Amino acid sequence: MNIRFLIICVLLFSIFCSEAFCEKAKEVSPSPVDPLTQTQQRIGPPAMPDLIIVGRKVDLIRNPYIGFGSACRGECIIAQIKFRIENRGNAPARESFKVSIMQELTSPPGAEQEVLTDGVFINGLNRSGVGEFYADLLVPIYFPLSMAGQKVKVRAIVDSLNNVRESDETRNASRWLEIQLPPLKKY
Repeated sequence: MNIRFLIICVLLFSIFCSEAFCEKAKEVSPSPVDPLTQTQQRIGPPAMPDLIIVGRKVDLIRNPYIGFGSACRGECIIAQIKFRIENRGNAPARESFKVSIMQELTSPPGAEQEVLTDGVFINGLNRSGVGEFYADLLVPIYFPLSMAGQKVKVRAIVDSLNNVRESDETRNASRWLEIQLPPLKKY
């Protein structure tokens, strides 16, 4: 009889302790509270940045011209483009990231290729609506004189090295911009 009584006591004690532990766990781990609104947050996917090129477009500032550029170590064709990048996500992009300028190479249809022509690094970007969450970029592009008179296509790609983990990686590139390069002047 003592053994049965002891087994029943141990069983009841373990049930009582497990219920008490569960109640205590509920008290210790409530839903997280948003420090700004002091309300409980909905638990869901993690907050992430979302870097985009606004309107997926780059604009030509002025007609390309022949000039001297340190990047080409002498005379070359210079075109300047501008565009805006934004972080439309719900978290800052804390990592620095590269914005690359790409040029489409002429090749047979279906075998298009692109090469890096230039780029700039951005040292992070706040989340949408907080401080500096956008950057207006003005980027010169240099072409060799051997390309004079040709049409070229360029585009920008934000976070081209994939340094920033984003909620949507599909909106990082602009559309192609076709630029008519000036012909060489004959003197």
